[in-house]
Amino acid sequence: MAWRKPTQDDLTARLSQRELDAFSRSAVFSLDVVEGVLAQSAAFARDAVRSGGRCRLSPEDGAIPEGLFRPVLAIAILDLLNRFSLQPTDARREAARAGESYLGEVAAGKITPESYAADNAVEAKSAGPLADEGPFRTLGGGLW
Repeated sequence: MAWRKPTQDDLTARLSQRELDAFSRSAVFSLDVVEGVLAQSAAFARDAVRSGGRCRLSPEDGAIPEGLFRPVLAIAILDLLNRFSLQPTDARREAARAGESYLGEVAAGKITPESYAADNAVEAKSAGPLADEGPFRTLGGGLW
């Protein structure tokens, strides 16, 4: 899997027809708002990855591992529904809570997402620390 920025297409692929129809009817719906919400959600995920300290970050601002798209998009969708006063379903609320919980586990270092794999040495130097740099950490009493 690669690191990339979540897009409007990623988001709309996960919306129900009812949600798509509601957004298209909304007079205040804006693609700029969608892009802003996606950027904020991706930043939240990048902060979690950074806090976990166990993998390299992409140097591209807003890029996240594809393995984090599901929780990030669940959070973004709930945010958008709330911003446009659309009633989210219980399933949407639960998905966003699960996404936040998952990113909390990433931030705590309990889950390690895919590390960024740079294409070249110059890019690798700017991508952030390696997981194996720094002091040893203990997990369950052992070294890893």
